[in-house]
Amino acid sequence: MRNSVSSSYSVSAIWVSEYRLPTQKLDAPSPNEVGKALTGNDDRWIETCGDEYVGEITYGARLFFSIRVDFASTEEKQAFQAQFSLAGPLYSAQGNLEQASQRFSKNSRVIVSALQIGGDVSKITDLFSDTEAGRAGFVQCTLGSFTKCAEVVNSALKYATSTSSGFPSQLTPASKPGAAPLVYRSIAYKAAGIYPAKYPFLDEANEAARQRLHSFFEKQVAYSVLIDRIISAGFSGDRLSELLKQRRIVDGNVASILAASKICYETPLQCLDAVQRLTLAAVDDGLLVLPALPTADFRLLTPLEGVWSREESVKVMTADGLRLGSDLTKCVNAQAPEDRNALRKCVLIMQLGLMQGVVGVDESASVALRIAGQGLREAALFFENKLIKTIPLTRGLNSFPDKIGDDWAIVIVQTNRANPGWLDVDLVAERNALWIKEMPKADGVFYLNVTDAFGRVTRFDLEYQSWERAEIPGNGRPRVKERSIRRNRWWDAKSGGTKVTGPGPWTYDRTASVETSR
Repeated sequence: MRNSVSSSYSVSAIWVSEYRLPTQKLDAPSPNEVGKALTGNDDRWIETCGDEYVGEITYGARLFFSIRVDFASTEEKQAFQAQFSLAGPLYSAQGNLEQASQRFSKNSRVIVSALQIGGDVSKITDLFSDTEAGRAGFVQCTLGSFTKCAEVVNSALKYATSTSSGFPSQLTPASKPGAAPLVYRSIAYKAAGIYPAKYPFLDEANEAARQRLHSFFEKQVAYSVLIDRIISAGFSGDRLSELLKQRRIVDGNVASILAASKICYETPLQCLDAVQRLTLAAVDDGLLVLPALPTADFRLLTPLEGVWSREESVKVMTADGLRLGSDLTKCVNAQAPEDRNALRKCVLIMQLGLMQGVVGVDESASVALRIAGQGLREAALFFENKLIKTIPLTRGLNSFPDKIGDDWAIVIVQTNRANPGWLDVDLVAERNALWIKEMPKADGVFYLNVTDAFGRVTRFDLEYQSWERAEIPGNGRPRVKERSIRRNRWWDAKSGGTKVTGPGPWTYDRTASVETSR
């Protein structure tokens, strides 16, 4: 088509040689093995067989030759058309072009191309040279050098008319591959007495039944996911046995749903009945209740006594009902109001993190956030919306044994214990890293997002902090002014210490300002 279209600078013509053989008709059409297998299943019949069948095929062959002449200007084209024409038989066009080649510019280009449908299409390329263009079925020359094109046209004339070796000889009944399909005629199935095996409202009824199956399936999948999550939390014994039993029930229900689904999609006429007869075993929802969300509170931890109770921790850190013993480095339970000032000094030292002497001269102490819950996985430390680090809450090769239990975990937030890796969250160090690098001025809450095996995330606040850090210009050495505020409620007896927003007493409230030369 591209080689044959005339334009303001070109003229062209196409010669067609067409042969049509008798039309073949399908007599007594009936479903073949594929059609028989799909009878009664309208959905799959339409997808596989369509809504019509090919009832007639017209065979034959076509041979196209085109010649296009491109001129250097519209004037040359007009001069050519005034004396010559490409209309008429192919041989007359050839004669006109041979005469024109003696009178027109050698810049005028001639393109001869051919296309064959049916017969032995490999023969058409024999008319052209053994080049890439020739193998594609066209040749190009100029009017001033028309010899190449003339040879192709002469060969084309012989090829189109020879009944012994040319195009017509390829269409005899014994020829291979012979004629090609030229025209297909499709006919609706009802012409052959084949009708869809459906009746009014069948599609609507099947769609409703399939929707019911879908809702059944979604519910069983939700059960399966929930059971797997609960099992992954590490249950054992009778609880694990019951959970595994429920999973077998769910697997059986899914198998029943799939069996009904197969009926609905392979034999739609039986779909509604299959869904109505479907019976699913009951799943014990009471066993699939997720454990309560994790809870947490701040407590003291010492190597000899381990994690203290919340009540004792609050007493020590608030100096309620304490006296200072004969050894000024010990804080023990008693009632001695006269020692209150000394006790407060002891508490202050502890609050500052210099907690040597909580229960003995040589024993260290730590402030621990004790998190209780099933399936604890990790705690992510945030300042506002910035993720700072993650802390694993499961046992590992490098974990401390007294930090992880079956249903609890410890995060150390303050300590004077020097063991490497013991301190999990150093709030002062994290603040310093933030204000030196990317947040010279900020205020907000440091908090932990605790994730459990069920994909739930629970937030526990650690401390409110506000700070600003700025360089002060001067004639001498540059100075840096730093101001910070720290507030927490770790030892608030009512809140558990994990909320630093909203009203309530602060159990630690400190403002510090420092100005240094750099």
